[in-house]
Amino acid sequence: MLTLRRSLPWLGLCVLAGMTFATALHNPFAYDDTSSIIDNSLIRQWNVGWAFLYGGVSSNGFANGQFRPLTLFTFTLSYLAGGDSPFGYRVVNLCLHLANGILGALLLRELLTQVPFSRRSAAPSTRVSTAIALFAGAIFIVHPMNSLSVLLVWKRATLLFTFFSFIAIHCLLALRRSEMQASWRRRIFLQVGMVGAQLLALASKENAAILPGLMLLVDLCPRRDEIQPQSWRRVLGRQWPTILVGTVAAGFLLSRNPTMGELGPLGYFATQMQIIWEYLAMAAAPQLVGTVYDSTTRSGRDPIFWLAGLALLGVAIFAFAMRRRLPFVAFTVFWAAIALAPTCSLISIPLLKDEDRVYQAFLPLWVFPGLFLHWLASRFPARAKPIVAILGGSVLLGLLGMTLVRATVWSDPEILWSTAVREHPSSRTAAANYCSTLASKPERRQQAVAFCQYAFARYPQDTVLQFCLAAAYVQVGAVQEAITHVTKLIKEGAASHLLFRMAGHLAFASGHAEEAIDYYRRALSLEPTNIETAIYLARAYAERRRLDEATLLAIQVDRWVLPHRPHLRLAQANLHRAIGWKQRACAEYSELSSQLDDLPKTGLDRRGLEEDCRAP
Repeated sequence: MLTLRRSLPWLGLCVLAGMTFATALHNPFAYDDTSSIIDNSLIRQWNVGWAFLYGGVSSNGFANGQFRPLTLFTFTLSYLAGGDSPFGYRVVNLCLHLANGILGALLLRELLTQVPFSRRSAAPSTRVSTAIALFAGAIFIVHPMNSLSVLLVWKRATLLFTFFSFIAIHCLLALRRSEMQASWRRRIFLQVGMVGAQLLALASKENAAILPGLMLLVDLCPRRDEIQPQSWRRVLGRQWPTILVGTVAAGFLLSRNPTMGELGPLGYFATQMQIIWEYLAMAAAPQLVGTVYDSTTRSGRDPIFWLAGLALLGVAIFAFAMRRRLPFVAFTVFWAAIALAPTCSLISIPLLKDEDRVYQAFLPLWVFPGLFLHWLASRFPARAKPIVAILGGSVLLGLLGMTLVRATVWSDPEILWSTAVREHPSSRTAAANYCSTLASKPERRQQAVAFCQYAFARYPQDTVLQFCLAAAYVQVGAVQEAITHVTKLIKEGAASHLLFRMAGHLAFASGHAEEAIDYYRRALSLEPTNIETAIYLARAYAERRRLDEATLLAIQVDRWVLPHRPHLRLAQANLHRAIGWKQRACAEYSELSSQLDDLPKTGLDRRGLEEDCRAP
C-alpha cells in the first residue's frame, strides 16, 4: 500500500528535478533546435503529419530523413499548445526526464532485489534497495551528462525512446513475476503492453532497435532464489513478439539510413573505442562535460585504438567470467554494451560523439555510488551514519550546481558559443556556431565579419561558415565581397543549400533573376522542405514575369505556417506584392513594421514594398 511516508522520497525526485532545471526552462532555442524546431515548418500544422510516418521528410537540415514520427508529432503538439515559446517545449522535456528518472529508479530497485551484487552478499532489504535506487535516480536526474536532454529540445527523441523502453521492460518484469499466478487476460495485456511500448520507442528514435537485447538481458538474469538462469525456451516464449518486431525494425532502419558517416565502418569503430572511455571519464568527472565534442578520428593502425579496444575487451571478458560471482557488475557491463551498440559499433554515423548516447546506457552505473555509501554505512557505528548521508547529499548538491552552471551557459547562444570557442579553440563546430550567432546580431556585424573570416580560413570546407561569412559581408554592405566569396566557392565545387540560396540572393539583388532561379532550384534540390528558398524562388519567377509559376508556388507556400522570423515573413509579403496581391502584401507589411528595425536597410525584401504600401 502506498503511504505518504513511502511516497515522499519519490516526490523528492520531482522537487530535485524542478530545482535543477527551473532556470533553464526559459532558455532560448539553441544548436540543433534551430533546424529541427525554429525553421521546421512541418511541425506547425496537422495536414502534413503523414510526412513524419514516411520518414524521408521530417525537418530542415541535419534532421531531415530521420525516422522519428512520434518525436516530431510531439513537437507539433508543443507548437499548437504554446507557439514558438521554448518554455512549453522544455516543460515537456523536463517531465519526460523526471518520468525516466522515476521509472529508472523503480527498475533499479527491482533489479537490486533480483540481481545480487555478489553471490556471497546477503539480499538487501526493501528499504535499502529503495534507498539505493532513489539515490541512483537522483544522480540520473541531476548529472550534467543527462542535462542535455532538457537543455536541447531536439533530445526529446532520446527521452521518449528511453521512456517507452522502460515501460516495456517493466511490463516484462511484471509478466515474469506473475507468470504462474496471473490470468491469461493479464498476461495478454502485459504482452500487448510490451509490444506497444516497443513500437512507440521505435517511432521515437532509431536506437530503440536494441530494446529486445536489453529485455533478453533482463529476462536471462536469475532471481536470487534461482540456482540457474531462466531457460531460453521460457524466455523466447515470453519475448518472441518483441524479438520479431525488433528484427524487422532493425532491417527497416538500416536499409533507409540516409546519414552514414564519412569514416567508414572500421574507422568509425576505431574512433568509438576511444570515445567510450571518454564517456566513462565524463560520468566520473562531470566537469569534463562540454558544449562541443570534436573527436580525433582513429584508424585500425592507431595505437590508441588498440589500447582502448583491448581495455574494453578486457572489461567484457572480466564481466563474462564474473557473471556468477558478481552478477550485477556483469549486468551493468552487458547493459551498457547493448545500449551503446547502435552508435558505438560498425554502424557509421556523422556525429562521432554525443553525450545523450549514454542517457540510457549508463543507468545501472548510477547504482554504484549508492552501493558504496551503503557499504560505508554498514562499516560505521550508528552515530556516524549521518556522515554518510551528508556525503551523499554533497554529491547531489555538487552535481546540481554543475548542471545549474551549464544551464546558465546555455541561456544565451552568444554566451554558449563564445564559451565553446574559448574552451575548445580548435573546434570547428564551436567556430561555425559562434560565427552564425554573431552574423545574426545586427549590433555585432563588424565583429562577425572578422571572426567569420578567421574561422573560414581555418575550416574552408565548413558549409555553415561558407554561408555565414557571405551573410556577414552583406550585413555590413560589402556585397561585392560576398559575390566574390560565393562565386569562388561554387567554382571550386562547394555545394550546399545554404550556399546556393545565398548565391540566389546575390544574383537577384544584382538584377540577374534568371541566374537566381537556377541557384534557388539547386538549393531546393538539396533541401526540398526549405520554405524560405521556395519563397525566394517564387520571387525570382515573378521578377522574370513568369507569373503562373510564381503564383502556383506562392499558393503552395501559403499552405504552410511559416516560422516566426521577420525576414522570412517580409519575403512572403514581397512575394505577394510581386504577383499582384498588393492589399494582402501591405497588410502583412503593416503587421511586421515594428519588427523590421533590425533588418538591413539594403535587404532585397524591402525594395519597393514600403513605397507601394505607403502610397495613397
